[in-house]
Amino acid sequence: MPGFMTLTQTFGFLLALAFVVVLAIFVTRFVAGQRLRGFNNRNIKIIESIGVGHQGSICILQIGTNYILVGITKENITFLQNVDSNNITVSPMENFQTPFKKYLDGYTRKGEQDDSKE
Repeated sequence: MPGFMTLTQTFGFLLALAFVVVLAIFVTRFVAGQRLRGFNNRNIKIIESIGVGHQGSICILQIGTNYILVGITKENITFLQNVDSNNITVSPMENFQTPFKKYLDGYTRKGEQDDSKE
């Protein structure tokens, strides 16, 4: 009988652990989805960013129809200058997804070629 109780407790523990893991996955996806929806509806967008030094970056921000250049460090955000909108090239979001799709397609084709050789 003691072996049965230990087996039951172990099974219960594994079931509770699986429930917690599944719950954590769903909560994480829900929170991430809420954050992404919040970013898409804002008036301030990061158009481009480049790292400068160890912990600094320079960003072009779009605020409404205006563009500004800011310097960002760990301790400070500094306005650098206004940028003329004629000098800005904004790429659609699809262009950012194309390289990954190209790599993924290349990888899957390679896998298909490897399978056909066998």
